[in-house]
Amino acid sequence: MTIIFSRKYICPRIQRWPWTEHMTKMKKNLKYRVLSSIAYVSSDGLVTHKDERILFSNGDLEHESRRVELWSNDSHKSVTLLTNNFELSVRDIEEIYRR
Repeated sequence: MTIIFSRKYICPRIQRWPWTEHMTKMKKNLKYRVLSSIAYVSSDGLVTHKDERILFSNGDLEHESRRVELWSNDSHKSVTLLTNNFELSVRDIEEIYRR
């Protein structure tokens, strides 16, 4: 089951649901540490998306997550999503979010 949030806060209750997958837009002020990062570039040299494995914490709670940043060629803006699903492709994550 995938749960989509408008904004996700680090919530211990949700973290205890191992059968759920979450996806949400990332808050701008969220502090995190990047564990790994891959940037994808189009043939004309523009970054299309960035896929990162991150670790963030709130007090005693630490959570490893996936941070996906998608850029729009039309608006030159990006949207940043957090998910605990490390299996889906970036395009699949984008499609689920846009629904």
